[in-house]
Amino acid sequence: MAKKEIKEEEDVLPELDEKEFLIKEIHKGKSVVISYGFGIFTGFISAFFQYIGLMPVSVVLGIAFAFLLPYIFTYMGINVDRKSLAYDLISYILAWITFWIVGLNPPFF
Repeated sequence: MAKKEIKEEEDVLPELDEKEFLIKEIHKGKSVVISYGFGIFTGFISAFFQYIGLMPVSVVLGIAFAFLLPYIFTYMGINVDRKSLAYDLISYILAWITFWIVGLNPPFF
């Protein structure tokens, strides 16, 4: 009988480009901070519009900023991929709704 030769294949990991990795992570961090900041701003503006009786305007404003967020990132020179953009939109929507509710409470208006 012939012996079977067993070859161990080693998994070769690709080289890590540290500069590209750091730039990508910096862009992700900037995009999260900017989207959360826009969420805070839009939340208080939406609360103001609801306070003066324009509820549909406040909802449309919040949703419009959610659709404009990728264009704001490209205007600011921040490159984000689709996965990171989904996280940014989720953080924006949570911040928008949170600060909309906070803005409707008595200390603000």
